[in-house]
Amino acid sequence: MGEKKKVSSKGKAREEYILTPKLFCGKCQQNMTGWSGTSKTSKLHLYYKCNFAKKKKCDKKAVKKKLIEDFVVNIAREQLTDENISIIITEAEKVYKSEQDNSNLMRLRKQLRDCEAATQNLLKALEQGQAADIITSQLVKRQKEAQELKKLISKEELIYKNFDIGKVKAMLYNLKDGDINDPKYRKALISIFIDRVYLFDDKATILFKTDKSPIEVTVDLLDDLGIGGGSSEVNQAPLYTFKSEHPKIYFCWWVVRYGA
Repeated sequence: MGEKKKVSSKGKAREEYILTPKLFCGKCQQNMTGWSGTSKTSKLHLYYKCNFAKKKKCDKKAVKKKLIEDFVVNIAREQLTDENISIIITEAEKVYKSEQDNSNLMRLRKQLRDCEAATQNLLKALEQGQAADIITSQLVKRQKEAQELKKLISKEELIYKNFDIGKVKAMLYNLKDGDINDPKYRKALISIFIDRVYLFDDKATILFKTDKSPIEVTVDLLDDLGIGGGSSEVNQAPLYTFKSEHPKIYFCWWVVRYGA
């Protein structure tokens, strides 16, 4: 389109680049961050560009901001198939049950028991007439500690008390059917699902938070990102079935603690 690129005042636009902490250059592994350029008609164009490429230390091509964000957001949402939602619900129940029996709640309860035992010992020492001023100070400290622990325990117990599988299912389908143009929704999908995206000039490798197995996207999909020169039709993103043998996948933990 006869565009002459030039960097804006600080080398990047003011708009939010929601992939900044997630998007990496496939060639040099550096972050790809916000960048802007203007055409001969002074129209502003927004990109992600490799940080080393900005310093001319890498030849990775810049990618259009909207296109790469749409691409990643759609891939994240398309993982919410009925099959994957069913797996998430099943595994979330397992996480819920296991978290009730161990982890943070048990640790807090043990700390409270230890604190209460220490308080009883201090009271006995006080009754015996030992260093009243020091013991009183320690008692006050222990009582405050116990109060804080009880608050934390109540907060943790509330998480598990409010866990409702029906609400979880509804939340997941709402997440699946959200407004793809809503900035908060787009950020939520990326935050929940996407760990890292490595972008090459002819492919992308996507790592999900749900598992360590990457998805590699071929050049045909990247033609639509303004990197290649292929078809103008949007290709179907690859679907990824969550591994049910990983019961503590990140998303299930998130569902139990925040989705109920």
